[in-house]
Formats: sequence, structure tokens, C-alpha cells
Amino acid sequence: MENSLTAKYILMSDKLKNNTLFDNKLKLKYNNIDKNEMIDFDVIENFCNILKDNKCFKGVLDISYNNLNEINLFNIMCSVYENKNIIGLNIKNNKITKMIFNKILLILEKNYLKYLNIQNTYINTQEIKNIIFTALNKNITSLKLPHLNIENFQFLIHNLKENNSINKLYFFISYNNQGYKNCIVQDENVINNYEDYINVTQNIKIGNVKDLFKELLTVIEKKTNIQCVKCDADCNDKELNEIISFINSTCKKHKNNLEKVQVINDNKIQINSFEKMKLLISDING
Repeated sequence: MENSLTAKYILMSDKLKNNTLFDNKLKLKYNNIDKNEMIDFDVIENFCNILKDNKCFKGVLDISYNNLNEINLFNIMCSVYENKNIIGLNIKNNKITKMIFNKILLILEKNYLKYLNIQNTYINTQEIKNIIFTALNKNITSLKLPHLNIENFQFLIHNLKENNSINKLYFFISYNNQGYKNCIVQDENVINNYEDYINVTQNIKIGNVKDLFKELLTVIEKKTNIQCVKCDADCNDKELNEIISFINSTCKKHKNNLEKVQVINDNKIQINSFEKMKLLISDING
């Protein structure tokens, strides 16, 4: 019972109620992913009622791998919507239905979230586009996306061009090839021709992916706010790997430059404070 998801919800409910949660993350991630635990509605309802009205906790709600049913997950999303102190949301590995998806968009519209992880949530291409558009037009600084196809990868790059808030971005692009092994035709010539067709199609798609990654690199080079991009694709291509390496190097350069600027600004504040103190002492001494 101690390691069960139900026990975690009960424990966190008590901590929220008694204001004894001193972390900046509400950790409800389920670690036993091989076991599908069903949580009583009453446990979730109690947690939601406490979370909705809690004013002390401010941070990230992590319910990844909970595999909650639609009603329970929707109730939690409603509580997040009501509490502006929830500035981060990790719902990785939960099934997002249409009803829950619409609630997430409303949460994003309220402009409180800084962090969102929706990896492995079974949402479609258009829904991913809606998340990208809404998140990048708000104050999201860290965004972890589901697997992208070429279409919504292109959409992501386009919307990054106008964004100045995102710091961290995580995604994986897949172009969903099916090999000739799925061909049920037994004629050897037909199979060979189909294999040639698949290879040509695959090369075209890899070329498209590489072109998009090059475009992404160009965008990132101009966006100093982007400090970390963790990305990959379902193909092993030397040129693509080099482009991704350039992306990582550019992000690291941005991060180092921003850290240097922060140090300079901190030093200026210290110097200004010291100068003000000297002037104050001078005035006191006449």
C-alpha cells in the first residue's frame, strides 16, 4: 500500500491540506508502469478539492504515468484550471481525450503555466498543432511534445520564429514508414519493385526531415532565448546527426552567454548598492 498510487494521492492531499509540502513539485508520478492501478473516485475528488483551494503550494504538478480514467483526469485538470499557483504540468503517459484536451487548452489560455509535458498522450496531428500554437503564444518556457510528424514539425518551426519565451524544447520526429515486409504479395518482382519504391520514398522523407532540421537550426541561431533543445528522429543519418549536434552547440552557446550577462548584471547591482551606501555614509558624516 505504501508504494501504491492511491497512497501517494492520500499523502499529498494531507500535505496540501496541512501546508506541509515544502517542495516545488507535487510528485504523483507512478513508478510501477507495469501495473495498472485504478484509483477510487473519492480519493481523486478529495485531492482535487484540496488542490483547487490551496494557496501555499506553488510549482509543478507531476501526474505522469498515472493512466487515469477520463473522469479522474478531467477533475484534476479542472482543479489545475482553478489554481493559478500550478505553474507546471506533467501529464506524460496519460490518455488525453477530447474533453481533457479542451480543458488543457483553457489552462494554457489562462497564461499561468511555464512548463508542460504531454509526451505519449495519444493526441492527433491537429491537436498537437493546437498545443504548439497556444503554448508558444503564451508564457511557456519549457515544452515537451509527443512524437511529431513532418507536418506538425514544420508547424512547430514556423511558430518558433515569433516566440521569445521558450527556453527548453523536447521532441521526437517520426515519418512513420512501412517496409516491404508488410507487403502480402508473393511475386518476387513485385516485392523487389515495392522495396525500391519504399527506399526512394524513405530517402525523400529523410531529405525533408533534414531540410526541416536545417531550418530549425537557422531559427535557433536567431533566438537567444532557446537554451536547450533535446530532439531526435527515427532514422540514423550522419548529416542529420551533425545538424542536431550543431543545434545542441548553439543552445549551449546561448545559455553560456545569458549566464555571463546575468553575472554582469549582478555585479552592477552590487556596485550600485555599494556606491549608494558610500553616498549615504557621506551624507551622514556631513
